[in-house]
Amino acid sequence: MEGVRNVIGDSVKDLQLHWNSSYWWRSQVNNMTAHIREMRCPDAVKYLHAETLRYFLQIKSRVRDVTFSYVEQITGVDVSESISRIDFLLRSKFTHPNLVCFLAGASIGVLLGFLIAFRMNQIEFRNRVRSLGCIAYSGLKGVALIDDFPVRSKCRKYEVIVQVRAASVDPVDLRITHGYGRLWRNFLFKKWMLGKKVFPLSLGRDFSGVIAEIGSGVRDLEVGEHVWGATPFWYQGCLAELICVPEQWVGRKPKTLGHEGAAAVPYSGIQSWEAILGRRLLEEKPLKGKRVLVHGGSTPSGCLTVQLAVLAGAEVTITVPSHAVDVISQLEVDQVFVMQDTALFKLIGVVEGFHVVINCYETDYSDVCQQLCTKDGRVGSTTSKDLKSDGFGFIRKCIFNSWWRFFYLFMSPSLGPMPERKLLDRWSELIDSGKIQPVIDRAFPFHNAEAAIHFSSRSNAVGKTVVIMRNRIWVNHEEDL
Repeated sequence: MEGVRNVIGDSVKDLQLHWNSSYWWRSQVNNMTAHIREMRCPDAVKYLHAETLRYFLQIKSRVRDVTFSYVEQITGVDVSESISRIDFLLRSKFTHPNLVCFLAGASIGVLLGFLIAFRMNQIEFRNRVRSLGCIAYSGLKGVALIDDFPVRSKCRKYEVIVQVRAASVDPVDLRITHGYGRLWRNFLFKKWMLGKKVFPLSLGRDFSGVIAEIGSGVRDLEVGEHVWGATPFWYQGCLAELICVPEQWVGRKPKTLGHEGAAAVPYSGIQSWEAILGRRLLEEKPLKGKRVLVHGGSTPSGCLTVQLAVLAGAEVTITVPSHAVDVISQLEVDQVFVMQDTALFKLIGVVEGFHVVINCYETDYSDVCQQLCTKDGRVGSTTSKDLKSDGFGFIRKCIFNSWWRFFYLFMSPSLGPMPERKLLDRWSELIDSGKIQPVIDRAFPFHNAEAAIHFSSRSNAVGKTVVIMRNRIWVNHEEDL
């Protein structure tokens, strides 16, 4: 490093000297140009132009030398020699034998690379498990129990394989069956190497289970630990006997909950936290004394949003359908309005002046919510936003894929709620302390999982719909290879 500093210091001083002298040279050029124009001497103008070009080429050459020196000190590569060799190759004439050897070597390399990648992909997806998924974007008609759903038999460095004990159906799963996020899913499946194709696509966003295997880089989790977690909408779902997910999407399960109760919280909890609190801490009581309206307090995310708003010190008003009043009234809210989701406009002129309005239904009611707010009020939502890319045609899809292949090299897109271990651990603390309780409408056995998603599609479900897995011994088929 000391040699690098010396080279950089000398180079900077040299450049400063050239740069300062260039100011003097430019003033001299201006004076001489004015004098020559008065004399009207063409030869002198040509001479002045040649001298100016020569001097600035010297500066350019020095800058290049400084750059090469810096690269050579850092990487140990002789840049000048490398450029000379490349220039020699480009100037050389290719003979027929050379060209044939080059093409043959390139072809063999590509073929070997393809075969190795194909073999690795075959090894990676050796586990076959049962899952509830969709085989086409055709709504509930495309949902079916799959007996041979492919799951990676060996996790990567920072991944874990979880044997799922319970998972739940989220409203976004119903939208996924109709093609929600299809373009992003096609793109990110290839980037995350989740498989050759999207279908079959497993459903379910929340899960609770036991770690069956961890990657070599995982330090905070161990095999056999009871965990919970969630997956984003573009990833494979959790309604499967085994799932392989990044370790940051997994946290330790609350000790006071069984797997059935734990499977009702993670994904909806992340949505609720971002909608009501954002990045603020609950201990700061950010909503103390403020009026909050939760539209859809009986939805999976609405039940948790209401409880968070109460803990944050807000005066909470909720809207729920008539069949959910008895359950939601136990959440210690200040005021309850019984109505269907489409009747929110009836509150205009009756109760207004809310500081925060949260919509927990999948339908967008932002215009009505804004009318119920104060001038400086805030409107939020726990649902997944509509994606314009779902309506793209062929040409726009091609542009989309080309653009994001380049843009994804520098940053990842923000696509709705992302699981985060710190937030999962925060929810676990609140549940273990008795401040938050999950709300479950009904639990289905795994062999009847199709009925679970049909039940969840009805508007009379209160809270989460959970699917309980029947435990089977998991065998790592990687040992058979």
